[in-house]
Amino acid sequence: NIVNLTCKERSSDQASINTTVGQVGLNITKSASAKYISVGNKLSYTITYQNDGLVKQTNVVIHDYLDKNVDLYNPPTPKNDAPRPGDPSNYRRWNIGDLNPGDGGVITITVIPRESSIKENVTSIINAYGIGSTQQDVKNATLETFTVRSLWIKKTADKSSYYRDENITYT
Repeated sequence: NIVNLTCKERSSDQASINTTVGQVGLNITKSASAKYISVGNKLSYTITYQNDGLVKQTNVVIHDYLDKNVDLYNPPTPKNDAPRPGDPSNYRRWNIGDLNPGDGGVITITVIPRESSIKENVTSIINAYGIGSTQQDVKNATLETFTVRSLWIKKTADKSSYYRDENITYT
């Protein structure tokens, strides 16, 4: 901030002061161990969160909604808080508490796609997640992982017949 002061006697002066304004800065990302997943194979999610702001965040809560087409393979690390009455079965919550500037952590969740997702022609698994605190409204995002039901490869030769010892070229 700069203040200029002048008066009728043709005198002037200038004063300046720098102040740091604290900013809310909770950030969260979620990544998957694979971009494509098939039934029977495990998929690990990593949630990374951090207070990138300049002020302490209080009552930090992380929310995670697993897709209805997956089941937990093993409990998350660290373990999520107990469900509250009325929470959907696919919802996980972590009450982190207070986060000082620069503090953060990592949560790991391993899931496995349900067998029924093949019959239902599920093409992707979508998870919603978010972070919020007393100082910051919940910031939400989604992560999509594609499902593979089968993989087909078509192999074609460059011609229909060959001589003995002739090279065959496939595309």
